Formats: sequence, C-alpha cells, structure tokens
Amino acid sequence: MTKNGKATTFIAREKVSPTTQVKVWARAAGRCTLCARSVLDSRSFFHTVLIGQMAHNVGATDNDGSPRSASDLTLKERSLEGNLLLLCPDCHRMIDDKVNEGLYTQDLLEAKKSEHELRVAKATNFEILRRTMVVTTKSRVRGTNTTVSEREVAEAMVDAGLVAHMSDGRPVHIVIKFDDDEQDSWVWDRGIKQIRDALEELNHAGEDGRVDHVSLFPLAPIPLLVYLGSRLDDKLTVSVFDRHRGGHRNVWCWPKQDGPAPTFQVEAQSSQGSETEVVAAVSVSGSVSVGDLPEDLSPLPLITLAPQSGSAAPGLIGSEEALDAFSKAWRQLLADVEALWPQATRLHVIAAVPASAAIRMGQHRMRDVHPGFIVYQRTDTGSYSATPEIRD
Repeated sequence: MTKNGKATTFIAREKVSPTTQVKVWARAAGRCTLCARSVLDSRSFFHTVLIGQMAHNVGATDNDGSPRSASDLTLKERSLEGNLLLLCPDCHRMIDDKVNEGLYTQDLLEAKKSEHELRVAKATNFEILRRTMVVTTKSRVRGTNTTVSEREVAEAMVDAGLVAHMSDGRPVHIVIKFDDDEQDSWVWDRGIKQIRDALEELNHAGEDGRVDHVSLFPLAPIPLLVYLGSRLDDKLTVSVFDRHRGGHRNVWCWPKQDGPAPTFQVEAQSSQGSETEVVAAVSVSGSVSVGDLPEDLSPLPLITLAPQSGSAAPGLIGSEEALDAFSKAWRQLLADVEALWPQATRLHVIAAVPASAAIRMGQHRMRDVHPGFIVYQRTDTGSYSATPEIRD
C-alpha cells in the first residue's frame, strides 16, 4: 500500500469480541457515552435498529490516520473493554475527525467514559427483588408440630418483592427449632437458647455486610416470639410475615388492606403512682379477661390495649397496615407506662395476639429504657403461667 508515493504497512485491527461488546453496551446503558443519546433507534413498534458504535480511545492500530494511535498498548489491549466507548454515529465521527484531533484527547475520553459509566451505575442501582435472609421456626404449639414449607416462603417473598440469599444455587435460611412442648418445664430456657444461637448466626452474617434485611416467618408460643423480637438487631430491617386463615392464595402472603385499617386504644385502669410493677393486658386475636389474671397480679396497676371499635378476634391483624396500627398502639402503651409509673421495673404482659404482633412487641422494647417484660403463657386449663423475664 502506498501513501503520497511512499510505501506503508497496513496493520489489521483486532476484532472486538461479542462478549466485550455486550459489556461496553451494558456499562453505558445503551446510551452514547458523550451525548447520552439512546443508540437503540426504534423505527417502528416491531423494528429496532442498533445505531451504537464501538469507538476506540487509543486507535485500533498504530497506522497513520488511526485517531489517538500513539500508545504502548498492544493491538489486543486496544480491543478490550477499557479502551472502548459506546458512541452514537455523530459523536464517533466528531472525535475521530482530524479537525478535532487536539480536542478529544485520550485523557479526556477516558474521563468521560468513567463519568458516564459511574452515572449509569448510580442511576440503575435499584433492586426489583431485595435480597433477604429468611428465618423460620419449627415448633410445637398446643401439642401440634408446626412448620413453614419452602414453597410457602418462596411465594410470600415473591409477593413482597423479596428473594432469599443463595449459596451454591440453593436458598439459605435459618431455622429456629422449638422441639419441646410448651407444657414442659424446660421449654422456655431451651427456647431462649435456640433463639440466641440462631441470632448469633444471623448477626455474624450481618456484621460482614452480607445481610441487612431479614424475613421472619414465626410460629411458636407467644412468650418465645416476644423474646425473639426483643433480640433482633436494630441494624437489620425486618419484614414480619403472619399465617392467615381463609381463602388467600398463600397463607403467608399479606393481603391488601380492605377498607381502613383497625385502630386500637390504650387505657390505664389505675391512677398514676410509684408502683414498680404493672400489668399490661393486650386483646387482639382474643380477649384477655381481667378475671382470669393470676391472683398475685390483681393488686397491681393495669393498662389495657384493645380494638377501638368492635371486639378482639382472629384475623383482626390481616394486613401490614393493621400490624403497623397495632405497633403504634403498643408503643403508646409503653410510653404511658413510662409516664404514669416511672418507677416501674417490671411489666407483666398477658397478650392474646397473632405471631407478627408478638414479634413487634419484643422489637419495640427499648433496652435500658423500658421495664423488663414477664410474658405469660396460657395453659390448657385456662390459667396463665409466667415465663422467664426479658431483660437487657
């Protein structure tokens, strides 16, 4: 080949591999690196033309006429992702024009490429399905073994826009096992240990940044669930699911709220005083009768939480909005206890609530602020039995 009467050697450029092209297109989000014009040119509803072009920063070869070709990069390195920009035809023509040779330098184009790709990465940093660590329970409630199937968990999470953490292609989740019947004398101590062991595993995963969201599917006696809620790390975002009855397509999916969410009222049944122990009766899924309280609690001041209208009943907390309304009322109860009985060091909690509400009750106990909780379990005879105190 001759140029101006002189012989020149033509050096063939390296081909850009299909994989590299996909990477450049993806990092640029299908837009020109310089003018941000979409390089997907839709001519009609059924026909789209790709007008984007692979432009070389350092020229594809060191031939005369190859733009910005003076470089120590090998031909192979010139065809790699770091040296390529996705451009529209107009910008490609502009940067390679000899007239603009001193304007669009290698350093300038490298900076523009980095700026564009960083902006794309920030603008598209959203999750359609948020990664979450699943925590389920396997327990005996009133003599019946209860568990949550993987299928039910998967359907509930997809419905909520979540996806489980994976390892080697399999979902990873933590199972808290409560193997003892709640009538056994050792059930509470063993249950507390099981919760601590499981949460230690969860917290380790959170400390190294792998987990910042937890999806909790709880089925267990109410005292253990309140304890579980009280031990969840404040740094973790927790989605609590509840098992629903009725014609839902999945019993663990939260239904949409049909009409206004229920409201709850908190009422102090005693005047302000200096008592160190207070009783909280919480009626949601069922009614707590004052007459059924243990005799040793009858002299203590009483504060109640119940539906503002209507009666306590199963399914009253049938949506996340209803659970939030209950949580607000429970926080109000704790604030009232602090205001009315500032010397209180123990709160005796007797609650007829669904599992999700029990978790929230524990979550909202502020360590070093609120009294210790003694949560009572209803026995087969209809009486109430105290469980170990929840303290800091």
